[in-house]
Amino acid sequence: MRPPLDAFLALLQDGPEVPQHRGVLKESLGSEILELLEREELLIEGEPSDWYPCPSSRDGCPRVVQRDLHRDDELPHAAMCGSPGSECPTLRLGSDDLRTAGLSLARVHEFLQRLIGLPTEPVTPDPAFDYVFRIGKERQPDRTVLLYERSGTGTLAAELVELRRRHGAALIYMPTPTWVSPAVARAHGPGADPELSFLSERISFTRTGLAWSAAPGGAPQPTAVAPKAPRAALAPDALAGAFCLAFDGEVRPLSEDGYRAAVTSAGEKDLFLDLVGRSSTQYDGGVRGKDGKFIPAKLSLAEGAFAGRLILSQEPRLLSSLRPQKKWHYKFFQRVRGKLDVPDGRYGWTFFHPVGDSRTEETYMFRPGGRKFLLLYPKELKP
Repeated sequence: MRPPLDAFLALLQDGPEVPQHRGVLKESLGSEILELLEREELLIEGEPSDWYPCPSSRDGCPRVVQRDLHRDDELPHAAMCGSPGSECPTLRLGSDDLRTAGLSLARVHEFLQRLIGLPTEPVTPDPAFDYVFRIGKERQPDRTVLLYERSGTGTLAAELVELRRRHGAALIYMPTPTWVSPAVARAHGPGADPELSFLSERISFTRTGLAWSAAPGGAPQPTAVAPKAPRAALAPDALAGAFCLAFDGEVRPLSEDGYRAAVTSAGEKDLFLDLVGRSSTQYDGGVRGKDGKFIPAKLSLAEGAFAGRLILSQEPRLLSSLRPQKKWHYKFFQRVRGKLDVPDGRYGWTFFHPVGDSRTEETYMFRPGGRKFLLLYPKELKP
């Protein structure tokens, strides 16, 4: 079984910003790595796909997506074989099945700066090689740190010499040693100038995330990625009229400083939901699990608004009233509760409780029971 980071590093090296189906990414990366990339906001949401993978490779492949064939259903789309003989069966798909994503190079660069321990500074591309980036500078020894984002080629040796001429003493990271000849690897090993090093030998996947080893093959540092500050890229009017509902029951206006402090302390809460800032088409949230660890979650716009209304209501609500003109309310609620709630006992839950005849499974209320929660929401959100 190959190390879990191989697919991520190969993605960085071979075609980072090309959107892929999220399901394909999950299959190649594994659910833990995919969740880590989403938690660190290293993925950019792409446009919904108009095709869907299929197992064959005949004329007409891949499947063609027909949208909204079943408008009132939870699976409104269909992926149909484009081959005259209909070699593959038609699949019913939900909107999540058509989601695509690719790596954000800008965010990966920032992430690597924090992981390696480099001072945060603007990342600049090399003027001659568009796959080489200056990501920082080491103090001891004094040398430039470059990231070379592609497989080694026959011209690698000459390119390393040219990079040394332009940047001075340099440490050059590549994702993997794929296609790097043994002769080049030896000539630019530890102590050489420029020195060539591989992320696959420095990064390891631990229970707490990604960890960095100061030497190739060395023991990883005990702490994973340093916490990141909330992103500054809020819409100009995002905080205008925004509010914070805290576990003490008070509703407070939300300032920019207050927003940043709330996001930074999210992991200290038992439940957190941010409907003010968002990355692409998702909201950030999370809940503290049974083991006491905070579990980050990504919610779609519809899921976030649904949960926010139920929390704001502070009274029993019919699920259908939170999602009017839609069907399958309880199924949708289960999906939301899977991201923002924790089982309590054999049948119960921690935050969202049924009211009245539980057999109908249609009326619920948010009851935190003294636990710490924080909801950040815009003025437009009404219970």
